Amino acid sequence: MSMYEYDKKLHIKTIIDIGREESRLGNMCETVVVLKSMRCDNETIIQK
Repeated sequence: MSMYEYDKKLHIKTIIDIGREESRLGNMCETVVVLKSMRCDNETIIQK
């Protein structure tokens, strides 16, 4: 297979992996917002 050939399975896997990573980052941001609203200090947030 040429490096220029389209690999549908790899393309779908890449899209799914990107979605998972974006979801994880979004969850982390939400967690930080909640901990900040609970007046947690930065060290506690980093530990969580």
